[in-house]
Amino acid sequence: MGPRRLFPAVTAPAFLLVGAFLVPMPCQAAAGPGYSLKWGASGVTVATTEWFKWSVRAVPDGQGGAIMAWEENRFRRMCCRDTRDVYAQRVDASGKLLWGASDLKVAGEEEGEETAGMLASPGGGALLLWRRGMNVLMAREMDPGGATMREAVVLGNEPAGEWGGFNGFAASPDGRAGVLVWASEFPGHWQVRALPVRRAEDRWGLGPPVTLAMGTSVRSPSITALADGWLVLWADSDGKGGALWGVWLDATGIQSGKPFKVASVPRPYVFMSTAPGGPGRAWVAFAASSPDDPARKLEVRLALVTRGRSGAAIKSAAAGSVTRVIMFVPPPIATIGDGSPAQVMVREMVAWRRTMVLAPEAGGGCLLLKLDGERLAVRGALARGELRLGPETEVSAEASPSMAPEIVADPLGGWIVAWTGQGGNVASIRVARLERSAGKLVAGPAFQPLADLGLGTRFADLLPLGGGNVLMTTISAIPGGAGLLNLQMLGRASGKSSR
Repeated sequence: MGPRRLFPAVTAPAFLLVGAFLVPMPCQAAAGPGYSLKWGASGVTVATTEWFKWSVRAVPDGQGGAIMAWEENRFRRMCCRDTRDVYAQRVDASGKLLWGASDLKVAGEEEGEETAGMLASPGGGALLLWRRGMNVLMAREMDPGGATMREAVVLGNEPAGEWGGFNGFAASPDGRAGVLVWASEFPGHWQVRALPVRRAEDRWGLGPPVTLAMGTSVRSPSITALADGWLVLWADSDGKGGALWGVWLDATGIQSGKPFKVASVPRPYVFMSTAPGGPGRAWVAFAASSPDDPARKLEVRLALVTRGRSGAAIKSAAAGSVTRVIMFVPPPIATIGDGSPAQVMVREMVAWRRTMVLAPEAGGGCLLLKLDGERLAVRGALARGELRLGPETEVSAEASPSMAPEIVADPLGGWIVAWTGQGGNVASIRVARLERSAGKLVAGPAFQPLADLGLGTRFADLLPLGGGNVLMTTISAIPGGAGLLNLQMLGRASGKSSR
C-alpha cells in the first residue's frame, strides 16, 4: 500500500518532521534553493486515527527510511498518562508504510506506557524502551518486518520520578549504544540514575542501572552523547538558589570520575540545551536569571565543559536573552471514551531548553539558535583560549513565540533550521538552510515543507537519514477528532552541497 496523503502536494528538501497538533489548511509550498520535498507538499500521514498522539521518537532504518514510535490513547479515554499505549511504524525512502495500515502496537497495558528511548537495530529493526505505569521500565525489539520480540522487564520496581518518567536518552554516534537517565524519589532522598544499553554481536544488552548522584533535591537529568562517551547533567538546590552538576560516562556508559559543579544558577532545574564539542568536550546553555516572573525574559549563559583530571574545566560567557515560555497547546475538539465529542485541554510541560537550541560545528565550536519574542537568530561560539561568541544572524523576524525551533546539521554541509511562524488562526512551518560564507553565518530563504497548520503545532524532531536527506515529523489534531502523525522528507535536489 502506498503512502496516505490527506492534503495536496509540494516540493522542498529531505528531512522528517514530528510535532504536536495540526489543523491542515490549503496552501502552496515553495522549496528552498537546492532542495526538494521528497513526499510532496503535504508529506505522508501516519496513524490516521481519532485519538491523540504524544512523544514521537524516530531512528533511521539504514535503508533511507525511518522507524517511529509514539504514544497514543487509541480506543481509550483522553485523560492522563495511564491511558497511553505505544505504537510503531516503519516508512521507506519513498514514503510507503511498511508495517500495516493499523500500525504496530508495541505496548498496551492498563497502567499506561510512555516511551523512554529508541535505538536502530541492524537490517531495519529497532529497540524500544518505555515506562509502564509509574515504576516499571520495559524493553522490546522490533524486527525489520514489524514482528516484535518478547517484551522484557528491565526494572521492575523503580520509584517514581518527579514527573513520573525517565528524563533523557542519547545514542552514541555510531548508534550501537545508548544511555537512559532519569531521577527517582527514594525514601528521604532523590537519585539520578543511568542505564547503559549496548549492541554486542547480534543482541542488545541492557544495564545494570547505576546511581550517579543522590540528594534531597537532585532533579531533571539530561544526557549528551560525545565522540568518546557521554556527559550527564542535572540540577540541584544549594539552599540559596540552584546549581548545575555533571559527570562523565565512558564509551561503555560507566561513570568516569567524580561529579563536578558546572555553574551556580538563581533557581535549580532550569537549563536549556547541550551539544558535543569534540572528544571530552560539551557545550551547555543554561538560564542565568530567575524564571519566576512570566513577563520577563531569561538571561542565558553558554558554557564549554572540558574533561580534566579532577572532573572538568569550565569556561562560560553571557549569551543573551530568550523567551521564557515556549509551549501552549490550545484545546482541540476530540472524541473520547464512547466516541462522543468533547473539548479537551492538552497542556505541555514548559520546555525551558527549547528557547535556545545548540548544534555542533566542525572544529569544536557550536551554534546557538535563540528565540527572543518573535525574533529567531543564530550565532556561533568558539573557545580557543577565551570563549568567544560571534555576531547574531537573523533567521526570522516572524517566528511564533510559543513554539519550539529546531536545528540539525545538514548531511551535505551547513545546518537546517525549522520553526513555526504564525498569522491569524494558522501556523506555518518554515525551514531555512544556514551556512558559513567568508567566515560569516548566512541564512538562506525560508520555505514551507508542509501546508499551513493549526496553532498547536510543534516540532518533535529533525532526523538526518543519510544520502543528504532529513526527516521531519509533526503531530496534529484536526476538527472531528482525527489525530495525525505527519512526516516530510527534505532532500537536496542536486545531491550535492551548494557551498
